[in-house]
Amino acid sequence: CIIPQQGFICAGRTAGIQNFVFDGVLGLAFPALSHTGITVLTQLGAQAGIQVFCFFLEETGKPSKLVLGLPDDGRFGPAGPVYSPVVLQEWWTFEGSLSVGPSLVMNASFFALDTGTSYVTLPPSYFAAVVQLLLPPEGLAQCRLYGPTKLFICPCASRLAARILYVTMSGQDFPMFPEDLFTPLRDGSDQCVLEVQASSEALPVILGDTFLRTVGTVFDVGQLRVGLARRADVVPRLESTRKRLRADTDAIAGGRSAGRLPLLPPHRPGS
Repeated sequence: CIIPQQGFICAGRTAGIQNFVFDGVLGLAFPALSHTGITVLTQLGAQAGIQVFCFFLEETGKPSKLVLGLPDDGRFGPAGPVYSPVVLQEWWTFEGSLSVGPSLVMNASFFALDTGTSYVTLPPSYFAAVVQLLLPPEGLAQCRLYGPTKLFICPCASRLAARILYVTMSGQDFPMFPEDLFTPLRDGSDQCVLEVQASSEALPVILGDTFLRTVGTVFDVGQLRVGLARRADVVPRLESTRKRLRADTDAIAGGRSAGRLPLLPPHRPGS
């Protein structure tokens, strides 16, 4: 037993979460988001001396892993993770930048890693800019906002024309490929959901499962930092994406993207 004393709430009835599939909720954010101030995170440190945990998320149907401590099976690869300080002790939040292809959208902005969020969420003003850069005008014209959920629905063929989305932390780029950003509404459907949504101007950019499935993550309570590592098994599956990745890489290597000015001001809620 790692934590011999930890209270749990057993729900006798639930409402409004019929579309969510889970067995329970285990919050691992900071005490500032807790109703009691005593969380599993604080109990891991106080009762078990565990100051670091890692997540490795997989596609639906494959087992994901929560590792208490650092993995010892070479899961991070030879390069290992890069780290950045936690900037807001509520969510696991770091300072970084967001680019669409060669275009820098925002710099010195706050990003939160959150396994409880399915997609990537952006403040509305940034969402509009990202979507317009992600697809060419003729591709964007075929997309629509769907119902009260405000999901952005596009033909699945949009993946062939879409650019790559990059999150940059501590000088390292972490790409999200179009084939991972556009997922079918259901098996066999030719319509896809864009796994990027608008949220609130009061929230940081939230990097949910869409992003977390592409990286290994380290949450370091003792040193108040987060770590990200590229995963060797996350590679482009479409030739169109491979060409765009090479073009973006060549642009960086050739210095054509050096000194890029961000299109929008930094997003730093709560700072």
